[in-house]
Amino acid sequence: MNNDMLLINRAKSYMEKLAEGIDHFTDAPVTAGTFDNEKMRRCFSYVSGILAQIIDKGGVAALSEQSASHVKPLLPFELPPEKRQKIYLSTHPADASTFTKNINRYASGSMRKTSGYAIGTWLLNSGFLEKDGNTRKPTAKGAAAGITVHIKQTPQLMYSYEAQQILLSNIDEIIRISNGIN
Repeated sequence: MNNDMLLINRAKSYMEKLAEGIDHFTDAPVTAGTFDNEKMRRCFSYVSGILAQIIDKGGVAALSEQSASHVKPLLPFELPPEKRQKIYLSTHPADASTFTKNINRYASGSMRKTSGYAIGTWLLNSGFLEKDGNTRKPTAKGAAAGITVHIKQTPQLMYSYEAQQILLSNIDEIIRISNGIN
């Protein structure tokens, strides 16, 4: 892989993390401020999608100047039942980034991806998480479901196999959040 492709892959990785509300360098949730808002996350997700197209085409720009004006917006994320059955759930605790990668593997290139932000929003709205200043932590309900906090440099939420099952069984609500439908 040439140096340009390495840089594009790294940039895509940064954008994916930021789109999920995660600081790429610390794996901690992005704190309040410029990067902690839905419009920025959508922007990061969009840029990540473009970089994915460039990577898929071996480093060639995904859009010519002529076709750029005819770009169609991303379709809403969908996950049909036959694809849901194929989703891998880790038997070890997994973070939101790992879980969303397992889900997004089944999205077509023209679809918007789901995000850690959507998962976190659903968990907050459903009483599994609560805000503690700039961080999120499991409630008693969340802890009982298998959500824990793992501390590397900063706290990171981890989801047990059982917690991942809860997320998957509520994926329609999470997808609605990802698609901007509340």
